[in-house]
Amino acid sequence: MVCTTGLLMASFTLSLVMADIWFWRGYLVPFHLFMGGVITFLFISLCQYGYESVNWAMIGIVLGCLLLSSYNRVSDDSSESSCSKKDKKEKEDEDEEEEDTC
Repeated sequence: MVCTTGLLMASFTLSLVMADIWFWRGYLVPFHLFMGGVITFLFISLCQYGYESVNWAMIGIVLGCLLLSSYNRVSDDSSESSCSKKDKKEKEDEDEEEEDTC
């Protein structure tokens, strides 16, 4: 009997492989097949021993890390764009000053 988390990992592996093929990244297919197979086997094994709650905890931790990293990227991008605007303005001011001195 296959548990829900094992099927979830198998479908995630299949999705990664299909995305690799779709976006012409064939060099990643063997890596995703191997790692996805290992993780799927681990999840199914843990489920067979009655530890499906551990699987859900691992999925929750991974999702939490992904959400935090995406939040950090968004907050870094907003501060970076305001700094880059200031840098562009300063460079334009310097260029104008150089033109005046020539």
